[in-house]
Amino acid sequence: MRFSLVIPCFNEEENLPGLIDRCLALINSSDCEVIIVNNGSTDNSAKTLRRLIEPHINLRAINIEKNIGQLVNLSYWVMRNQIINQI
Repeated sequence: MRFSLVIPCFNEEENLPGLIDRCLALINSSDCEVIIVNNGSTDNSAKTLRRLIEPHINLRAINIEKNIGQLVNLSYWVMRNQIINQI
């Protein structure tokens, strides 16, 4: 079964490398994609996220310039997959 895991982040620049490593382990062991939503971070999260996900086709990022909350972010993104999990 294919599913999308949506992970919101805010000012997580230092934590993104470890998060990406864990996401890659998940992607490699299941049929899923991971979408990380940068929710208006004021650090370098957006830049770091773009750099880290670039070589991986099952990792995607959405950059929201202004922090507007997790649920509103999800309403901006229409999922094409069967299941959406948010953590």
